Amino acid sequence: MADTGTVRDRLFAEQGRDFRGLVFGAISPTDIDGFLDFGNKVFVFIEAKYGQTPIAGGQRLALERLNDATEESGRRSIVLIAEHYTPTTQQIDMAQARTRTYYTRRRWYTPACVATVRQVIDLFLRAKPHEDSSRRCLVFPTSVPRVAGAEPEPDWPLPGTGLLF
Repeated sequence: MADTGTVRDRLFAEQGRDFRGLVFGAISPTDIDGFLDFGNKVFVFIEAKYGQTPIAGGQRLALERLNDATEESGRRSIVLIAEHYTPTTQQIDMAQARTRTYYTRRRWYTPACVATVRQVIDLFLRAKPHEDSSRRCLVFPTSVPRVAGAEPEPDWPLPGTGLLF
């Protein structure tokens, strides 16, 4: 039996997958690197990228729609885009990967401070959905706003973290 939190069968995980038969015009499958379900109340979706590799437009849109649908069902959820610099010969410690951006409540945010995936998840789990919005903290909108030219208005900060949920 494998340890919880590790790939159970590395050989199968490394096996390629051919999705060419599942292309529907411009629509094709995407993947999610990690998913956490906290009691069917809070969901966390994680996508890891090496270095500054950008997230593809279709994958970004799929993650946004998945998160939006989850939130519309009354659950809290967040998408984390993590970056790492781990050589391909080593396992990526996803808990220690840096959170590049995160998406929640229909907006993308860039943390104002360096935060690991684990730190952001821990803070998200502790955040109250209706935190006092009078306490603002610095968060920089990402380069992929939902509406072109619109900068999201920061609200519901988690005080002292530079993170908004």
